[in-house]
Amino acid sequence: MCAGLFAVLILPTTSFAHGDSHERITALTAQIASHPHLPELLLQRAELHRQHGEYGLALADCQAAEKMDTKLIAAQYYRGKILFDAGFFAESRASLDRFLAVQRTHSEAFLVRARGSVKLKEFERAAADFSSAIQFAPVAEPDYFVERAQALEAAEKIETALSGLDEGIAKLGPIVSLQLPAVDLDLKLARYDEALKRIDLLAAQSSRKETWLLQRAKILETSGRTEEARMAYANAGVAINGLPTRLGKSDSVQAMQHEVSASLERLAARSPTK
Repeated sequence: MCAGLFAVLILPTTSFAHGDSHERITALTAQIASHPHLPELLLQRAELHRQHGEYGLALADCQAAEKMDTKLIAAQYYRGKILFDAGFFAESRASLDRFLAVQRTHSEAFLVRARGSVKLKEFERAAADFSSAIQFAPVAEPDYFVERAQALEAAEKIETALSGLDEGIAKLGPIVSLQLPAVDLDLKLARYDEALKRIDLLAAQSSRKETWLLQRAKILETSGRTEEARMAYANAGVAINGLPTRLGKSDSVQAMQHEVSASLERLAARSPTK
């Protein structure tokens, strides 16, 4: 197999995301019949079978491809993905171990292996693979950083998890999907001021402030800053009441309004009687 074709083959397969997979499988099957000595076609069909949940057929195609070319390391990658999807996480990792021993910079393979380690509750091992997936990805997705943080949190390495999210924020910007889990970790570490700074930044980026104002109030209350919390709840209420009628009638906004009212009553009850 030429190097160029191999390089294309081991890239994460995304070209089959649209269209009817059975039609594509039928077309590939015709190609395989016309070119019976091309194991790459079998791996492409294996990927389609995997996406359609036909794991036995997918594994059979991988096995057939390996019989044609015993050095076809890409088959281990596809097998690893199939076994992961089928719920055989240890077996998936074994296949990906073999693949990554040869292809040492394949981001998607590290990602699948990391997710398998999470399923096996080997969280530190998972975090290391998420880091490799981030390192070698052309563009690391926010989910990679979040999943790594979740693995590290499960391993009770909260400060390291938070540092990893901040790494993602430095690379991708202060996006909501990274800042919110960072706020949660700040609160677990009782880093209330840091959490408030994140919330204030998110509010500044948003055209609608009520969600962030309410979150700010809850953090202030949790940190014991009762008077500031009361003012923040009141500000959240003003923002909610200022929404257009069509928005104010939504279930989510009414739930926030009720939460603000209940919180103000709760804080008023804590005030010393005069």
